[in-house]
Amino acid sequence: AIQILGLNFLNQRLNVTEQGFGLTMAMMGIGIAVGGAVVQRIASRRPANQVVGVCLAGVGIAIIIFALAPHFGFVLVAAAGIGLCLVVARAALATLTQQLVPDQVRGRVESAVNMVVSVSTASAQGLAGLLGDPHFLGVQGGFVSAGVITLMSGIASVYALRGAVQRIANFE
Repeated sequence: AIQILGLNFLNQRLNVTEQGFGLTMAMMGIGIAVGGAVVQRIASRRPANQVVGVCLAGVGIAIIIFALAPHFGFVLVAAAGIGLCLVVARAALATLTQQLVPDQVRGRVESAVNMVVSVSTASAQGLAGLLGDPHFLGVQGGFVSAGVITLMSGIASVYALRGAVQRIANFE
């Protein structure tokens, strides 16, 4: 949603120009780079279901902060948080997949996961455009809704992935 509606939203809400939106996307990239650098430290200290859940919840909170930010500085921090949390959650999920899926079908499973992520991303972008219309939720309402859904997904994943983590522990 940020990539589809972010520039217009930030321009109307905080008078942010295209350069500011570019800086927002750069901060998300910096968050991704930092997340990639610290993912091993984070993931080695907690079970994968907790890492995924907390990080997805973090993405949700960051999206809500982005939507409600009173100043551009909050937007930049939220964008970095989205990038950092998203890459750590995706890495933890990839690790779970590698640990659970037998070698002979891992490529097919990874391809299926990538397809689901791609379809979900395209669908979310389309939905953002539709729901961001003032006749529906509006842009800010769309962002807050996306943040709440992501936050709830993070909380649910702590419990939903607990069995996968226990299964891996039984293999070791």
